Amino acid sequence: MKKLIFILSILFLVSGFAFGALYSVSTPASFQAALTASQSNGEDDYITVEAGTYNIGSTLTYTSPDGDGGHSLEIRANGNVILDGGGAAVRIMRIDTDNDSSSGTSDSGGRILIVGLNFQNTNTNDVGSGILIHTYYANVQLDNCSFINCAGSRSGGALLFRSTDGGLIINSNTFDNNSSSSQGGAVYAFTNNGRIEILNSYFNNNSSLAVGGAVFAIADQGTTIFNNNMFYNNVSSAGWGGAVYVAGHANIGFVFNSLYQNRSDWQTNGRGGGLAVNLWDNNSDARIFDNIFWNNESPQDGDDLYVSTGSGQYADATVILNNNDFDVNADFDTHQSEDLYIDTINNYSHSGNLMVDPAFINPAIGDLHLRASSPMIDAGISAPYMHNIDIDGDIRPIGGTYDIGADETAASTPVTHTAVSVPTINEWGIIIFAILSAISAIVILRRKEQN
Repeated sequence: MKKLIFILSILFLVSGFAFGALYSVSTPASFQAALTASQSNGEDDYITVEAGTYNIGSTLTYTSPDGDGGHSLEIRANGNVILDGGGAAVRIMRIDTDNDSSSGTSDSGGRILIVGLNFQNTNTNDVGSGILIHTYYANVQLDNCSFINCAGSRSGGALLFRSTDGGLIINSNTFDNNSSSSQGGAVYAFTNNGRIEILNSYFNNNSSLAVGGAVFAIADQGTTIFNNNMFYNNVSSAGWGGAVYVAGHANIGFVFNSLYQNRSDWQTNGRGGGLAVNLWDNNSDARIFDNIFWNNESPQDGDDLYVSTGSGQYADATVILNNNDFDVNADFDTHQSEDLYIDTINNYSHSGNLMVDPAFINPAIGDLHLRASSPMIDAGISAPYMHNIDIDGDIRPIGGTYDIGADETAASTPVTHTAVSVPTINEWGIIIFAILSAISAIVILRRKEQN
C-alpha cells in the first residue's frame, strides 16, 4: 500500500507539471496581469480568454529575455473574443521571448500557441499592428484567429514574426483588409533557420506599398510552405508579389493554393501579380504543385507567377512546376511569357499544367471553392509538403484523385465530418488530476476500512 501511495504521489506531481499555471481573464487588465505573471513564474502557462469585446487602449505585452526559461504560453479563446483597437494608434499584442536579443539567455524549447482570438481595428506607425512576435528558438502557432482592418506604416500590417531559429505556423486564420506601408500587407514572417508554414487560411483585400500584398515570407536557410490557402484581391502597389512574396536560400513549397484577382501595380518593374518567388542560392529549391493562378495582373511579365534567380546568378537552382492551372498566356516550355515568367534556370521541369477557367463558385466575392463541373476536379497529383485535408477540413483526395487548388470537392458524393475534440496538454493535466484524486480517495477509504 505504501508503494502504491508513493507511485500516486509521483503521478500527482507529474500531472501538476503537465498543466502548469492556469488563468481565466475577462478584461484587458486581467489579461495583462496574466501575461505579466506568466513572464517569470517558471511554469507552462495557460490563459483562457472569456468571450466578449476587449477595447485595447494599451498593448497587451509578454516580454522576457528567455521565454520564462523556455516554458510554453498558450492563449485560448473561450467563445467569441474580439480584441479591438478602436482605430487608434495602438498595437494590440506583443510577445517577445528574447527581449535582450541574445542566444545566451535561451528560450529553447519554448512554444507560443494562440487560438481563436480576433484582432481588429488598429492603425499604428509601427510593425505588426495586430500582433508582434519575436523569439530566438521558441516556435509559434496561431490557430483559428482573424485579423481585420489592421494597418501599419511599416512591415506586417496585421502580424509580424521574427526569429533566429524558431518557426511559425499560421493555421486556419483569416486576414481581411489589412495594410502596410512597407512589406507584407497582412503578414511579415522571417526566420533565419526555422520553418514557416501558412496553411488553410484566407487572405482577402490586403495591401502593401512594397513587396507582398498579403504575405512577405522568408525562411532564409530553412523551409517555407504554403498549403491550402485562398488569396483574393490582394495588391502590392510598388513591389513584387500581389498576393505573396517568398524568398530564401533553401526550400520553398507552394502547393494546393488558389489565387484570384491579385495585382502588382508597380509600373516599372511590377511582377508576380499572384506569386513572386526569389531564389537566392544555386541550391534553392521551389516546388510549385496543384495551384490555381487565375486573373492575376502585373505590368511586366509574370502576371500569375514570377520566379527570380537573380537574372541567372543562381541559375542552378531548382524549380518544379506540376499540375497547376494558369491564365491562357503561360508558356511552360520557354517559361518566359505574360502569365508565367521564370528567370534563366538550368534545373526546370514541368508537367500536367493547364490553362483553363477553374470554374470557381463565386469569384466576384472571393468564393474560390470549385463548382461541381470544375475541370480542376481530379486534375491534381500528390505534392511535397501537402496535408491530407483541404482548406475546409475535407479529406484529400476524395475519390482517389486530387483536385487542383485549395478546395477538394466531390461532384456527387457529399462528405460528412465528425468533430473530434482532443484535450490540450493542460486539459490532460486536469483529467489526470481528477483521476488521481479519485484513486487517492479510494485508497484512503480502504485504509480506513482496514483499520
